[in-house]
Amino acid sequence: NPTIIGNKEKKITIEDIQRLADRGNPEALNILSWMYFVGDKEFKIEKNNEKGIHYMIKAAEKNQVNSMTDLGWFSFTGEYGVKKDFKKAVYWNEKASNLKFATATYNIGLFYYAGIADLPKDLIKAKKYWVLSAEQWKNRNEDTTAEGLLEEINQYSSNQTKEMMILRDAYIDFVRDPSSFNLRKLKSI
Repeated sequence: NPTIIGNKEKKITIEDIQRLADRGNPEALNILSWMYFVGDKEFKIEKNNEKGIHYMIKAAEKNQVNSMTDLGWFSFTGEYGVKKDFKKAVYWNEKASNLKFATATYNIGLFYYAGIADLPKDLIKAKKYWVLSAEQWKNRNEDTTAEGLLEEINQYSSNQTKEMMILRDAYIDFVRDPSSFNLRKLKSI
């Protein structure tokens, strides 16, 4: 059960989540969006991408950084029925990055690193965003792993130069061990 809203000792009901979402609670809107994207048997919610998108947009408009980042990523990939729109992909990730959300900042760095989402390949800007992401690291998606990011970077970046791989590896080293030593190493590249 979602416990990030309401009293943790009380079992949260779908009515509680819906009531909070109807009042504009950003976290409830984000939770509801994911309940619709993936379905929730416990709450008897069928998958419905249209409703998921609706609630995610509402949460993003209220500066809920997870929703902003996810909406930006889905605008890049076209997942969950979100229309591919690179301008929105960059917009939502930049907006969440400006709120110091490391995952969104990483995404912008990836866009520059790989030259995707209609942004030019630019290692100087990629490094800038990845250093900023490292500095924001405590504020990220909990399920972010070095292996997942490495796989993603390699998926979107073909024909990586030695310079690119050095930058990539320094960032991944930081993700594996977010120490001040690895942050300095990333900054020194």
